[in-house]
Amino acid sequence: MLPRDSADALRDLGKRFSVNLENTPSGATAPVLCSRSEVRHKLRANDIPPDLRAPWLTIEPDRTYRRFSSGTVGWLTLTRRWNSSDSQVTVTTGEGVSVPQFLGAALEELAQSCRTDLMACPTLGTAVLLSLWDAEFRRAELIDGNVYLASHASIPALAAVAGWSVPLLQDPRTCERLLHELTDAELLYQFPVAAKFCGGYRPERQLRLNGFGRRLAAALEHTNAAAQSAARDRIRGHLSVHHDQYAQHMHLLTELDTTAVGTAWESAQALPVGVLS
Repeated sequence: MLPRDSADALRDLGKRFSVNLENTPSGATAPVLCSRSEVRHKLRANDIPPDLRAPWLTIEPDRTYRRFSSGTVGWLTLTRRWNSSDSQVTVTTGEGVSVPQFLGAALEELAQSCRTDLMACPTLGTAVLLSLWDAEFRRAELIDGNVYLASHASIPALAAVAGWSVPLLQDPRTCERLLHELTDAELLYQFPVAAKFCGGYRPERQLRLNGFGRRLAAALEHTNAAAQSAARDRIRGHLSVHHDQYAQHMHLLTELDTTAVGTAWESAQALPVGVLS
């Protein structure tokens, strides 16, 4: 079942894209009848709420569409950029099935496909992993808000802490691709490490889920509950064992004016899982 926030987003999408031939809203075209049983909807990519973009994230790089049991999602334009007003996506549904109804069903189908392996959908599994870490870091009272990972290198370290043996996250190239997909879908904040931490520019990117990324992870919170529970317990145990080390580091981040330039970055690199605020 979708969390309340995602359900609200679906209802809002339904209001915005309740299209017919006489009343077509800005950003969408009237639905096109593909067959006696299917209707294709053309939409602006940036009109799809970020936490409902997951079906498109599972499209293979050499394909333009992905079929689900209740319909199909695809890209209509060569440019696959969610934040571009020129990018268009398609949703093909059964006749009489709305876009919001279909997207809800597609998310549930993705969740089912991850029941035995959370990384069956790598971008979704990565979102779940980041959400678990963020929640447990806050539960350990190491931060009041949301914690950033210090760089891409923190991802495989975090996966190891959670007990996830995931080759995709261990390979820097595939890990970078996954993070780029999450960032482009506007589910992840990612930017060069702040100069206040390292004293200048570094090519590494600090990153964390944004609110939409956390909504997506919440929609998957009951998917493979046993694996998520085991990962949560391992992360919780790790933060308990290393609590003082992380606490000292987080305190250091509040005292940047009185510490030598670059000390915060060096401290982050010394942690089992590098973090920043």
